[in-house]
Amino acid sequence: MKLGCKYCGQNQLVRWGDRRRYCPSCGKTFSVPKAGRKPTHNRDMYLLDRSTYRRIGSKKKYSAAGILYQVQKETAPIPTPADWLKKIVIALPAYSSLTPSTFRLRGKTFVNI
Repeated sequence: MKLGCKYCGQNQLVRWGDRRRYCPSCGKTFSVPKAGRKPTHNRDMYLLDRSTYRRIGSKKKYSAAGILYQVQKETAPIPTPADWLKKIVIALPAYSSLTPSTFRLRGKTFVNI
């Protein structure tokens, strides 16, 4: 994939270091994204690949306790199934005539005894 200048759109760029490019037409430099595979998260290795904390730690050069802390930190924003169900449950409308013993359905009144 050929990159173009962020500012003027020209595709004749000059390498200006490792990840930096220089555009001779507008005279500006900018950085380009790092190529290659994105690093896997520790939580993905633990949950999806079923790796242990010790195995992940030896792979990433961390201690098992450090990996445990990182996995807990990465999984904190993931909602629990109970939180997910709270979002999809449809709440009953609050009517003044609605009590625990009676309810209305299509104009008919039912009484729970």
